[in-house]
Amino acid sequence: PADNLYTAAGPSEWAGSGGCGGVLEVTGPKGTARIMVTDQCPECEPGHLDLSQESFAAVNGGSLAPGIIEISYRAVRNPPLPGPLTIRIKEGSSRYWTAFLVINHGNPLASVEVATEDGGWRPLERTAYNYWLAQDGTGPGPYTLQVTDIYDQVAVLDDVRLAPEELQETAVWMYDTAGPETPRTR
Repeated sequence: PADNLYTAAGPSEWAGSGGCGGVLEVTGPKGTARIMVTDQCPECEPGHLDLSQESFAAVNGGSLAPGIIEISYRAVRNPPLPGPLTIRIKEGSSRYWTAFLVINHGNPLASVEVATEDGGWRPLERTAYNYWLAQDGTGPGPYTLQVTDIYDQVAVLDDVRLAPEELQETAVWMYDTAGPETPRTR
């Protein structure tokens, strides 16, 4: 995120990249901040987070000392979104092996599917590096993707091009950002 408020989460919170892109409300000894989960911390014990310097300072009154602090956190449902959904297709992708990254979804994602020629949906496999993969490819495109978050909110993205490494901003938002935010304890 642009404000550098991010964290790496331990294996149970990372959940095989299932927590990636979700937002936590983290409270430390001297403050509370909304912090995005962006990476895993394999050595972290359950309940521990590896906060970015900006995140650490935000919950510790601007200080980076002593280095380890007591925190509590909870997942935030429907946090404000920085923009509409954006797609990045992984470098090396082709019509024969395709991996999609969904950006700006706010809540953790439950599934990403690609439309099939017969009008159905083909589920993509979540990778440990947070891309959604079709091992045998998805054809030449353009694609229609269906993105579903863990709260069953669905967004459909049309005309996603096979353009590896290019950010493709859509006009579609994952959910109504004017709606109420609902903190959810984990």
